Amino acid sequence: VKGGGEDGGSSSDHIVDQRRAFSWCVKSTKMIKHAMAQRLSHMKMVPDLTFVQVDVGAAVDVMNLIEKVSSGYKRKNIGTFGGDDDSLPYGMVLDDEDDEGWIDEDDLEEEDDDFVFEDYDDDEEEEEMLEKDKKWK
Repeated sequence: VKGGGEDGGSSSDHIVDQRRAFSWCVKSTKMIKHAMAQRLSHMKMVPDLTFVQVDVGAAVDVMNLIEKVSSGYKRKNIGTFGGDDDSLPYGMVLDDEDDEGWIDEDDLEEEDDDFVFEDYDDDEEEEEMLEKDKKWK
């Protein structure tokens, strides 16, 4: 929402008022539906009510774009990624460009072959632990 509220208040006051109104609508959905049911008693069912906050400014922008396109507006050049040319969007890289930070699975398999796991016999320690457990029980 741009500008101040109708009563000359700031735009933040207007936004807070909108949020309060939306919150009230959501909280009062059952009461509103009941009032509708009383007024529409000739109908078998009353429709469900759902309140959704909408950005009116964004909707107006979309409507303006639709109007432009329908009046014959066309962009001169549309690139592969939606920009004016075929360059990549800022921060994006192709897979071939940045492979330095990745670990290759083939390299891991070679390293695994070099590693030998030695299993030391801990039978005596295990027996001692079992005896201690039996004492506690």
